[in-house]
This record gives sequence, C-alpha cells and structure tokens, in this order.
Amino acid sequence: TDDSNVIIGKDAAGQGLLNSGDENVYIGHESGMHASTGDGNIAIGYKAGKFIDDRTTNVFIGESAGEGQALYDPGSSNICIGYFANKCVSSAAGNSNVVIGTQAGQTRLGSNNVLVGRDTMLSSATAGNNSVILGHSAGKVSAGDNNIFIGFECGEASTTGDNNILIGKGVELSAVDASSQLRIGNEAVIAISADLSTGD
Repeated sequence: TDDSNVIIGKDAAGQGLLNSGDENVYIGHESGMHASTGDGNIAIGYKAGKFIDDRTTNVFIGESAGEGQALYDPGSSNICIGYFANKCVSSAAGNSNVVIGTQAGQTRLGSNNVLVGRDTMLSSATAGNNSVILGHSAGKVSAGDNNIFIGFECGEASTTGDNNILIGKGVELSAVDASSQLRIGNEAVIAISADLSTGD
C-alpha cells in the first residue's frame, strides 16, 4: 500500500491492489477489498466500498454501503450512510451524491442526487440525476431527472418523469411518467397543482 492509509479488518483492502492510493480509511471485513489507486476514501462497515477500485473521495458507512459489484463501481465523491445505501446492484453509480438511509439508492444511482430516507430511489429502472428526494419510500422507483419529492411515500410510483415537484404524504403525479408537474397536498387531496412547463 501507499501512504497514510488506515486498514482494519479481515480482507479490508485485502486484494493487495491498493498500491498507490493515499489517505484512505477502510475499516471492516472486506471493506475496500478491491481498492486500487483511489485516494481520500472512507469506508466503514462489512463490505463497505468493497469494489471501490480507483474511485476517490467517498464516504461509505454501513453494511454494504457503496459496496459496488464486480462490474459496477460505486462512483466518486459520494456520501452514503446506511445498510445497502448505494449498493450498485444493477449498474455503476454516478458521482457527487448524498445518500442517507437503509437501502437508499440501492439498485441504481446517477449523479448529483440528495436522498434521505429508507428506500428512497430504491429500485429505479435507470439512473436518475439531479434530484432531491426526502422521506421513507419517496421516489422509490424514480428514474427521472431534476425532481423534488418531499414526504412519506411521496412520488413512490413515479417512474421516468422529469422536472417535477411533489410535496406531501403519498402525493403522486397524475401519471407515473408525467413531467413538469407541481403537486402539493396529501394522498387524498391535492390542494395546489400547476404545470411547470407553462406556469398554468
């Protein structure tokens, strides 16, 4: 290994590939197991950052947080905290995400997202970008870009729609793939709505 690395745990950075990475912290069984040249990573927990390879400046805390897969790396400059957060089950992750919550961003994760809450963006079909999703199961299958979903199960059924703002418990789009909608209320009553593409 190179300079200023802290490695604690069975098979942590254990493949002997960390030959030029600096200022990394890998703590836990198989944490950073396949780390190679990346710098400035922190991975704490069983399998945290396991397939981090040459990615840099991540913070992964929790079992399998930012684990990645053999073909899918967990991105760079991500902060992922929670069991299976940004596990990269089906694709490589993007960069510059903040992901906090059990299984948040577990399957696919694009770039520049803020996800807070259990199962937020849990199983999206493609990797969404530039979204803020807050609340248990909010945006659970969302693969759209530039969305704001705030509330318990808010936008839970939303799929590929972009540029939406949903606020309130259980608030959904008028159609699962709709775009440019503003909807505020709750699952029973939408008190405020507008078309964000026209302002109507």
